[in-house]
Amino acid sequence: MATFEELDALFHPRSVAVVGATPGLDHFVLPMLEAGGRVFLVNPNRQELFGLRCYPSLLEIEEPVDYVLVAVPARLVPEILRQCVRKGVRVAHIFSSGFGEVGERGLEEEVLRAAEGRVRIIGPNCMGVYCPSSFLRFAYHQPPEPGEVGFISQSGGQAVNFIYAGVVRGFRFSKVISYGNGVDLDAVDFLRYLGEDPQTRVVGMYLEGLRRGRGRELRRVMEEVSVKKPVVVLKGGRT
Repeated sequence: MATFEELDALFHPRSVAVVGATPGLDHFVLPMLEAGGRVFLVNPNRQELFGLRCYPSLLEIEEPVDYVLVAVPARLVPEILRQCVRKGVRVAHIFSSGFGEVGERGLEEEVLRAAEGRVRIIGPNCMGVYCPSSFLRFAYHQPPEPGEVGFISQSGGQAVNFIYAGVVRGFRFSKVISYGNGVDLDAVDFLRYLGEDPQTRVVGMYLEGLRRGRGRELRRVMEEVSVKKPVVVLKGGRT
């Protein structure tokens, strides 16, 4: 079980490295830079991108890295996780798809083994974290002003849409999390955290499904949190 302190550090990293950086990841990199973030780019095939130096490897970054955004092909992710362990990285956000959503359960298990229980994982197949009180962003036009609404979404698209729809209605957010396949951290962990988070007064959730054995735990945590603050859940249907 992830502790409050562990997850709170996740939302407030000192630096982020984007492994597999390409021009198509501008919606991650540029908003984080605009928010004042310390961002490193890793791509062995480029020298520079977005005006920043590209490092050939995560391990060649001289400074400490707290949070790594992984955007390489799925088959390469376990090796990046092993590098994260060696580098002392706290959190790996796996943007890459091609894992459980297309039947590659064995690859998910390899990712967990590679992390050795020392790196917490968001994802795979997710947008990650938007936290106005830090510099974490995953799309353009995410307001810098913090608010009181926390949102947890299995779907990256729903997370983006929820923010945009909320902004035009005057909402501001404490934290928004898109967690994708949830091989490590999932809806239960993030709901427990938002339940204790003093910046969050109401929690919204978009769920598509849960891993075996997590349903009862989610219900228990939801009952605990809903005593302290409203929890609103939208369950996605099947298509």
